[in-house]
Amino acid sequence: MTDDALKPEKSGNPRAAQTRIKGKNAGAVGGQRAHDLRIGPQPDYVDASRAHLNRVLIAPQTGTQLRTICEDRRKLRTTTRAMKSSAAVGVVGIITFGHEAQKIFDALTLEQQDAAYRETAEAIAERLNTTLTGLVAHGDESAAHAHFQLPAYDLTGHPVSETAKRAGVLTHPLLMSGLAYYDATSPIHRGVFLIRYVLGRTLRPPSEAFTPLSPDLHPDLTTRQRVALQTSPESCQVCHSKINALGFSLENYDAVGRFRTEERDRPIDPSGGYTTRQGERVDFQGAQELAAFLVESEDAHRAFVNRAFQFFVKQPPAAFGADTLDRLTAQFRENGYNIRDLLLEIAVIAAKRPLAADQVST
Repeated sequence: MTDDALKPEKSGNPRAAQTRIKGKNAGAVGGQRAHDLRIGPQPDYVDASRAHLNRVLIAPQTGTQLRTICEDRRKLRTTTRAMKSSAAVGVVGIITFGHEAQKIFDALTLEQQDAAYRETAEAIAERLNTTLTGLVAHGDESAAHAHFQLPAYDLTGHPVSETAKRAGVLTHPLLMSGLAYYDATSPIHRGVFLIRYVLGRTLRPPSEAFTPLSPDLHPDLTTRQRVALQTSPESCQVCHSKINALGFSLENYDAVGRFRTEERDRPIDPSGGYTTRQGERVDFQGAQELAAFLVESEDAHRAFVNRAFQFFVKQPPAAFGADTLDRLTAQFRENGYNIRDLLLEIAVIAAKRPLAADQVST
């Protein structure tokens, strides 16, 4: 049977499709498969009178079948350990919609819905370098959605969970290594990048330059502890209370961007937080929660629009009116964060002369 993590979600972006995945062992895969195919007793929220609206697009594999696939893929790489009986053999997921997107989706024909489900599930499988082994559309619950199934090992024999730990470009090795030292991470560099470029906030220059503490001076401390120690003075905390809390959330990624759970035989603490322009404190645990916050963050949306404008126009939005950035950001949100529409709006504004030039000419 399903668990709460794979039930349709009511929160999130109202205009977007939403997907969630979870690894499961052979027994749990069997339970999920029974739910997807409506085999045996079902939860009260399933309306049997609407069963005709369900469609099996790809029949899900059994737990035994997925285990065989995973074992064959593990042989593609050098590994001496056998799979544990409790190991995840499948990744199950759900495709749902925000309440505004749901209305649009429900207006499609069943054939169009099924094509959208298949395209989305196949894109996820491709992103995780694995294959799609199950896809079932449900129309007998409160909102249309689909469940999909993937083998827990990718086409190179590595666990899909290793790839799933990434949070898109935010944790890309190129970015992570570029914001680190050659032999250690730099929560400060990562935090400054996030607060300035991703969230669009300003930071005043430090009152004095300093050299980072060498790990050799405090061999028993993690990078997080070392940074916290060096930036603990009150004069530093004016800015580092903002910087560190963001940078620490990426500590699961080492100096070259590899995922890790320990440093110097100590568990990584990836907890972090951020205070929005509205004064709201948001706490998150690791890169995945940070990424989820940034997706919904008004500060991040505003920063993206601002940087896109400056990149293409080579001038700040304010040069075309004090309310230009506010209007563009509001339109960006209303258009479902459509980047093409945003660029068109920017082009239209850029075709006009900046206000400063008009004022000078008069």
